[in-house]
Amino acid sequence: MIESALFISAAKTELEHDRPEEALKILDNLILALNGEAIFLKGEIYFKMHCAMIHNILGFYHKDLYNP
Repeated sequence: MIESALFISAAKTELEHDRPEEALKILDNLILALNGEAIFLKGEIYFKMHCAMIHNILGFYHKDLYNP
């Protein structure tokens, strides 16, 4: 629990110094340190969501728009 407080404190410090990318990297490391499997699952969820979005885009058809 103390380690997570150190990560969060470091991320806040980076954010205060206008380094948001570094703050995000620190938080990502915190997530990996706490539970790497959870972040992997989150990635799989995003992958599936984007594949569904691509299929919706490719499957779009509007008869009035494509048949003048």
